Amino acid sequence: MSSIALVVTGYSIRNLMPIWLYNNWSLVAVFFAASSFVLAINFKMLSFFVSESYIELIKVHWPSKDEVMRYTIITLLVLFTASLFIWFLDGILIKLIAFVTGQIG
Repeated sequence: MSSIALVVTGYSIRNLMPIWLYNNWSLVAVFFAASSFVLAINFKMLSFFVSESYIELIKVHWPSKDEVMRYTIITLLVLFTASLFIWFLDGILIKLIAFVTGQIG
């Protein structure tokens, strides 16, 4: 897709590449060979990580649908109660500060 855009706009790959890179294709080949070697090593580490993660995920105790619903309801109730408490405390503190500063007669 990008090559089509380059052709349509009138650019060639030679216009976009630095001159030292365009004239040294062997350097480019060495770079790609080295990067593929690094990617192969990283692929081994990545595949090891994925396999170990899968083994650990099998060991996890996943909650049932009823447990999830129960914990969600408990969380929402605690959140609502804490919000009401903070709202009530905020109202009291606003009135107390207004009284102390003399803004309420």
